[in-house]
Amino acid sequence: MTLCLSVISDIVPPKLNWQIKVRIRSLWKVHSWNDHNTITSLEMILIDEKCSSIQASVKSTLISEFDSNLEEGSCYIISNILVGLHDPKFIMTDHKYKINFIKTTSCTKIGDVPSIPKTYFKFVTFPQILTGLDQTRAIDVIGHVIKKFDMKETMRSGIRVKLLDIVLEDLEGNNVDCTLWAEHAEQMNTYLTDNGYDKSVIVILQLCKPKIFQSIHGISNAFNGTRIFINSNLKESLEYKEKLENGNKSSNQMISYVSSQSNNVSMDDFLKHPKMTIFEVLQCSKVSTVVVLAKTIDFDHTKKWYYQACTRCSRSVRTKSGDLYFCESCVDVLPANPRIKIHVQVADVSGSSTFILFDRLATQELENPSLNLFEDNNDVTLWPAVFNSLLDKTMLFKIHVSNGNIEKKWQSYTVVKITTDQNLIDQFKMKHDIHDMNDKDEIDQVSNNHTEVEDNLSKESIAEEFNHAYDKNNIDESTPTTLMKGKRVFSDVEVPSTTIEECDVQASTTKMPKFVHIKKEPAE
Repeated sequence: MTLCLSVISDIVPPKLNWQIKVRIRSLWKVHSWNDHNTITSLEMILIDEKCSSIQASVKSTLISEFDSNLEEGSCYIISNILVGLHDPKFIMTDHKYKINFIKTTSCTKIGDVPSIPKTYFKFVTFPQILTGLDQTRAIDVIGHVIKKFDMKETMRSGIRVKLLDIVLEDLEGNNVDCTLWAEHAEQMNTYLTDNGYDKSVIVILQLCKPKIFQSIHGISNAFNGTRIFINSNLKESLEYKEKLENGNKSSNQMISYVSSQSNNVSMDDFLKHPKMTIFEVLQCSKVSTVVVLAKTIDFDHTKKWYYQACTRCSRSVRTKSGDLYFCESCVDVLPANPRIKIHVQVADVSGSSTFILFDRLATQELENPSLNLFEDNNDVTLWPAVFNSLLDKTMLFKIHVSNGNIEKKWQSYTVVKITTDQNLIDQFKMKHDIHDMNDKDEIDQVSNNHTEVEDNLSKESIAEEFNHAYDKNNIDESTPTTLMKGKRVFSDVEVPSTTIEECDVQASTTKMPKFVHIKKEPAE
């Protein structure tokens, strides 16, 4: 019996005898995470004449039967397929289901079908990314590169891989952080190295992942399935370039290269966000990113200075057995590495609070890789003496005020960027007409005025704050890096700008909150 052709959008279970005419838009092999030489499946994104897409899988036991016949970009008549559910960890298409090849699947290669597009994108906007998207669903993104950082290497799932952080901008001037891994990192790094940094670089990322790093939304490539197009001749890329050239910004805008060995930093990252005092931060009632000039006075020794991070996703894990840990994000038992997470107590003339420094920012200021700290400090219950170099310093902090701070009254704030550069601090103080805050007696008086927890802070909110310290959504997803030689260097995290009006700061007549101040222990 001859089967009628169906469109992808009609495919539903439990029927098997579907027949579809499609193009293989993307094709890739999935390797075992603990054995890169083992292929666990072939994965495809199929697209039809209606521009509907669906993911298709060929399991390891059937790869030998289909592999030689499958070619990315070619068209096929496929029939007799098994319809099933997506892997909930990462969903590649908008279709409710995916399909699986079985032994009786027929996959016949046909001539090219011009009516089936070779490429097809459904771009999300940068504001959508910055507001927050479902991290389990793939997205398409287009933008141009405005900043590039050094290539790095790290261990991921037991394999040494390269990563490259860049910053993308859209036509409206919105910026999004983008982390490229493995071959995508090498492809981008090679292109920029070979072609220079003085020309516009239009980037399309297809099937990439929304991510959250230090409470800031961005994107990264998935290890499987993501495609990257750099200054391609695709219609979408050429149209974007034309709009960029016709806009207010120069299409030949220089790409900023930020080297970990360089002390040349920009004030722009701090000037484009609202300035707040600590007291104003504590009263802030909307999610926002703000800049605070404060002095470090002590550590919160009631909390650990490190956490166990999953070797696959870098989020917090809990003990399973022996050297293996259970990661709720990966839903798997994996090895873990310790990474820095320091709760630093800070103060200005308006009040005091606790700011959280994760691995990358901490090592930036300590000039010591986190791995060495764990190797040199056998008793991790003791705070390394090198941490004392962070204290008694006036710093500019860019921090994120999260929903947890506002709705659940968490009393600690994640630091996004930091600098101790006195020249930049002076510029900041001049711009905002801030008087010298280095008066030790004035700061110490603030510290002494906050020696107990606010009376109306409930036990529940204290417990919520403790859980926040180990919440997987607030864990540093960056990887341990070789420490930058020399201080006064920004980290490589960008966030969208926010207006001061959005923060809804209450009047200064509000009662000053009180916080625990832990006496600084003398250095050994």
